[in-house]
Amino acid sequence: MLPSRLLFVLGLLVFATGCDREPPTGPSGPLAPGPSGPTSTGPIAFVSDRDGTEAVYLADEDGSVVTRLSDGTWPAWSPDGQKIALWRSRDRAIYVINVDGSGLRHLASGWEPDWSPDGRMLVFRGESFTIDVIDVDGSNHRRLHDGGDGAGVFAPAWSPDGRRIAFINGSYVSFGGLWVMNADGSDARHIGPGELPAWSPDSSEIAFVISRSIDVSNADGSGRRTRVAGPATFPDWTPDGRLIFTKDPSGDWYGPGQRIFISDGGLERQLIPEAAAPASSSYSDRQATWRR
Repeated sequence: MLPSRLLFVLGLLVFATGCDREPPTGPSGPLAPGPSGPTSTGPIAFVSDRDGTEAVYLADEDGSVVTRLSDGTWPAWSPDGQKIALWRSRDRAIYVINVDGSGLRHLASGWEPDWSPDGRMLVFRGESFTIDVIDVDGSNHRRLHDGGDGAGVFAPAWSPDGRRIAFINGSYVSFGGLWVMNADGSDARHIGPGELPAWSPDSSEIAFVISRSIDVSNADGSGRRTRVAGPATFPDWTPDGRLIFTKDPSGDWYGPGQRIFISDGGLERQLIPEAAAPASSSYSDRQATWRR
């Protein structure tokens, strides 16, 4: 059996290249009404290949009214809930789009975007496996952290209070675990093993993936405990402190057939319902994020 860290790396590589089936990308128009008329503008964004290509979808709070937004992956909500940043594999670049499907624009080359809580900047993984930030108008692109000694950094997540950024520090060979630094890039420190950090709404805790399960710790790495037994990945929080995550009911961690669940009072239930007419029965829904 492959080590969990290697499986995570392979999963990221599949995730990063899986969108190459997408058609050439271009400006997107406003969302068209679905078969029954209504469209969703959130509060849930997620990734699915239910229509045959990887795309970002929106859904209402109960998982209903699923609406295709745009080609891409790795969605991130703006603080005002009016825009989503996403990543497109065709040019390996970050875009920003309005939640009604209008106004798609290229922002920067890079991966894994996340917004600053004031909505003025995006933090992301740069082309050289660095942590970079850029103003939302595309100006003032600068580097915050380079990982050091040839290591790469991944999956930055800005704390809701604006003070800190959590990230993965390591390389494609050996991950160094979870790190936290100040929002200006100073005082980077290791807080323990884990991947794919997600801050709680009050910035006091971090959810992360470890040994195929989802654990939660205090922001300094103390008080670790398991919240979702694996295999599970891509954690995020609802505003009231519940966890949403990706899980394959068959037990496969990164294979086809993944679905999005919510942990509600200790009970897990599927959040996004089955697609009515997917392009393939082995489609996946994954990487859900909730508007703050």
